[in-house]
Amino acid sequence: MPFNQIGGDPPIYCVHPIAGDVSTFQTLADALRSAQRFFGIQVPQSKMNAEFCTTIQDVARHHVAEVCRFQPEGPLILAGWSAGAIIALEMAQQLAAAGRDVPLLIALDGAPCNTGAGLRRGTPRYLWQLACNFPGWLRSEVRESPSPVSFVRRMIKRAKLRLKAKIPSIRTEQTLDAEAVLQVLDNQGWRNQQRLFIRSLFQASRNYVPKPYRGRVLVYEAKIQPLDHLLQVGAAWRQIAPQAEIVRLEGTHQSIFRSPDVAVMAEHLLARLADLRLTLPEHSKTAFPVTTADA
Repeated sequence: MPFNQIGGDPPIYCVHPIAGDVSTFQTLADALRSAQRFFGIQVPQSKMNAEFCTTIQDVARHHVAEVCRFQPEGPLILAGWSAGAIIALEMAQQLAAAGRDVPLLIALDGAPCNTGAGLRRGTPRYLWQLACNFPGWLRSEVRESPSPVSFVRRMIKRAKLRLKAKIPSIRTEQTLDAEAVLQVLDNQGWRNQQRLFIRSLFQASRNYVPKPYRGRVLVYEAKIQPLDHLLQVGAAWRQIAPQAEIVRLEGTHQSIFRSPDVAVMAEHLLARLADLRLTLPEHSKTAFPVTTADA
């Protein structure tokens, strides 16, 4: 999906989050302006099913093939938000194994599970960090609500969803034990096939075991965490890519794509991209056709 088709190279290919859609990336693309080529990798409707995403490796393999078909040669930058960061990591591993140059991998508040990093749930330090996170979480939730009544209704609705996810006897295929997934599945507009896709990709993400990554990594981590668990994005990336640069943003998992947070992220990213271009040979700039990918 072309967002910015003109601008600096290498182009950025940003992988979809757990719902398979890339519309969220529009604000970041706008903030980058014409300074950077920027494309979104979106799941085509024909692949919006549970079978497509049984493993992260399979999803990454499909996306790698499409990117290589669109840009057969030259360096490229991979990025991903939330679950998309996990897919982008596996894509970078596959591309590197095939000899393609991925000079930068960008994780937008997303990291793989099964790294063994971070604080264990229930430990005093973990609980202390959750307590310290509460004021920021509360302020962000109040800002998201147009009125006190809507805030209370939202909290009640979310509590009910969490309850359904915690109790096996009333759990349904539309409730999962993860806040981000609960919020996505709460969207009544999703078709049943997309709900099954989300559930399958969520499980694939939980099963994925990452390998060490030696390439350059830039991680944007939201400072404000969910109410009842810590995402620990930075800790996970330090475990698999010790050389990663971790940048904490004042915002939540969702607000980093909204003003004013997205402008801060874009300004920092543009500076890092300018530095990156100074290290790349002049012949690395690659022309490729301007077309619209299959949506």
